[in-house]
Amino acid sequence: MRNVIALTAVLVAIAAYMLIAQPQVDGPATEVAVDDNAAVTVAEPDATDPPVENTVDGSPEVAVSEADRLFAEKQAAYDKLEKARRDLDRRLARMKMSLWNMELPKEEAEAMTEQLMSAARLLQRPKLMGAFHSLEEIRQELTRVEYAMEQVRALRMRVEAMKQTAG
Repeated sequence: MRNVIALTAVLVAIAAYMLIAQPQVDGPATEVAVDDNAAVTVAEPDATDPPVENTVDGSPEVAVSEADRLFAEKQAAYDKLEKARRDLDRRLARMKMSLWNMELPKEEAEAMTEQLMSAARLLQRPKLMGAFHSLEEIRQELTRVEYAMEQVRALRMRVEAMKQTAG
């Protein structure tokens, strides 16, 4: 019975501490008043509110910080990189299907294999967004992926031309 009472006292103390030490909400507080006719009035923002300039799309919003803007640019560039990686993966899969049961001269086959493997290496362990320290690094990786896609596209054209001449 003592253990139950002690445990209950500890839980009540923890709950009281959590209520007292609850973090305060940062940012402007908006006061809302409802009158008897169910009309809602919102208090005007104070002069201490952040300025309404330097917004992303010109709408009257809170100013966007430089860090938030850079993060949004990195996120957009990373989304393009992810799409390019998916496209490269699809191109490699189609290339594999078109090369199935096709006989090539040894030197040409080795050259194609090297180009396809270098493109596939970009997809083996892709870097996540947190691994890129700057927007420029993401753009460089995107350039590598796009270059690999161009190589695969050129190989695909060569293979199609070889199939047309052979058959």
